[in-house]
Amino acid sequence: MTTTTGMNVQGPATTTCTSRDVTLPPVPRIEVSIAFDHSSARARFVNDSPVGGGRAVPDPVYIELSNVEGGTTFELCNLSRNPEASFKDATCVVELSPTGRDLPNRRASIYLTADQMQKLDLQPGDIYLLRAKDKDGNVSSHVRGELEPDDWANRQVQDVEGNSWVTRRGAQFSMLDGEGERKNIIARIVNDGRAPVVLEKNLAIETRAFCADEVKLAGDYKAVAPELKQLLGREHVSRTEIDALAVDARFSPAAKSVLERLAKDKDLFDKIDDAAWGNGRDGIVGIPDVDAIIAAPTRVFLQLPKAMEPGATMAVQNQRTGERFTGTVNDDGALTIPMTNMAAGDPLILSPRDHEGHAGKEIRLTYAPSCKDGKAPVISPLQGRLASVIPVAA
Repeated sequence: MTTTTGMNVQGPATTTCTSRDVTLPPVPRIEVSIAFDHSSARARFVNDSPVGGGRAVPDPVYIELSNVEGGTTFELCNLSRNPEASFKDATCVVELSPTGRDLPNRRASIYLTADQMQKLDLQPGDIYLLRAKDKDGNVSSHVRGELEPDDWANRQVQDVEGNSWVTRRGAQFSMLDGEGERKNIIARIVNDGRAPVVLEKNLAIETRAFCADEVKLAGDYKAVAPELKQLLGREHVSRTEIDALAVDARFSPAAKSVLERLAKDKDLFDKIDDAAWGNGRDGIVGIPDVDAIIAAPTRVFLQLPKAMEPGATMAVQNQRTGERFTGTVNDDGALTIPMTNMAAGDPLILSPRDHEGHAGKEIRLTYAPSCKDGKAPVISPLQGRLASVIPVAA
């Protein structure tokens, strides 16, 4: 806090007092987040009328937030446009000012027109991160939302399109506009406007191999698991306790040998820890881990860190075996897909879908454990088409 004192004809006087806010703004809560087709004044609700799908047009967006401190603005990162988007990268951050607010109820709204959406490259169905920013530059933790194109619809809305009445799914919203004012808007569904983005540079195929000695250790662990269950009440051991267990006199020589090996080699502990799922360690070695090693000493995983938006899915088909493997991107943007019965040179077809289920462009590659990122150049294209191979009748 700073205070300045000056002199005037009336004597000393305090002229200014300022204070810089150093606290973080509260984390906003997303109450409404929709992309919609703004109906005309002639729109009406109907029942039992043939319903069409959403229109593929650039549409407005409305976001309403609660738990908002007065005077804050908002920052947004679009994960659908760029799955690597981060607030650390200024080029990924969109600044948004509220278009409506209700100070007593700590609410704010953001309304974007079709032109603003186009300028910001926002489309219906996009997944985003959003955080609050106060006047002193302090920022809140972020929340994740979606410009939901259709899940909110609960009625049938009929409106004029051209010279015809057309019925589409929709709903009525009370939208915060201006200072504490609300307007009732009839909204209709729209189409998800963006094909799923896959950052192929982040795609890798990881091969994890366990040597014969490590496979034997896995078998030894499974053999002493009943003893662990009897003495510990469980068949798994954690990294934090392994040193103490290795010197516990209650265990048999066979169990102590296994525990001592895991305590002595923490890298090995971590390697086994990650064997069952291949998508991160949990600090625990147990039966699922050793069973995975025994069943498949060499394991192959498709890794897609920050390659697709959260909620997106990837399906992988091994063209040699016909086997298919699938996985869903988690909230942190990571995806690991275990793949079995893999051999060097296997041709793979990757089929992405976004969180709404819309298909993207197929990716073709070859499994090559000796190459960088475990992948080789794509499958060769066709050498000829039917028209050039089979003469077409005149």
